[in-house]
Amino acid sequence: IKNVKTGKCLDVNASSSSAGANVQVWDDYNNAAQSWNLYDVNGKYVLRPSCSSNCVLDVVNGGVKAGTNVATWTYNASNAQMFTISHVLPSTPANLGASFTAKITNAASGKNLSIYEPRNVVIYHNSTSPAQQWKFTRQSDGSYKIKNVKYGTLLDVDGANSKYGTNVQIWTDNGNAAQRWFIYSVGDKYVLRPACSTDCVLDVNAGSSADNANVQIWSCNKGGAQLFKINKIST
Repeated sequence: IKNVKTGKCLDVNASSSSAGANVQVWDDYNNAAQSWNLYDVNGKYVLRPSCSSNCVLDVVNGGVKAGTNVATWTYNASNAQMFTISHVLPSTPANLGASFTAKITNAASGKNLSIYEPRNVVIYHNSTSPAQQWKFTRQSDGSYKIKNVKYGTLLDVDGANSKYGTNVQIWTDNGNAAQRWFIYSVGDKYVLRPACSTDCVLDVNAGSSADNANVQIWSCNKGGAQLFKINKIST
């Protein structure tokens, strides 16, 4: 795991296997102190260095203040040992035009964003229904309001929540961050991030390809469940 600024690797000091060993960055020596094993714990990750069989990355004393040190410690499943790993999106969102209508198609399933009445957002096989058509309007900050053509309401994160797994719905325009979406290019596809979250993006729950599979937000991983095509119908 290499730090982008320094070009150095995440490293356990002196390859120690003991609890309390300091964690630092160091030149790449390709040794066990710089090799990290990642374990998924309900969407968060525990990181264990290969130089230790029972110690993991740990925020010392569970501190939350800026400048708190990081070390290794015996695994205890506390929040001090749970980390999120989010893919970094481009610094500049895509500009797809000031105003247009399009279908939003999940790249993995080929199914379109649609509405399961009265307001839940799902994916569904392609049809001519206006429930699968979305009006994009670019905002001054580079985000988009995305309005469902059939219902006239906006793509919205329930409760403006930023937590993983929060449901996505349509809702009356209320001007908040849950209804503005930044769009980022990933090759010929797109990731959509709501302004109410810094690291979650539009996601098909569990990567399902079934009709009426639910749509939510989830930590950005650029997997198929989070990649969409935006197919313009009109401008």
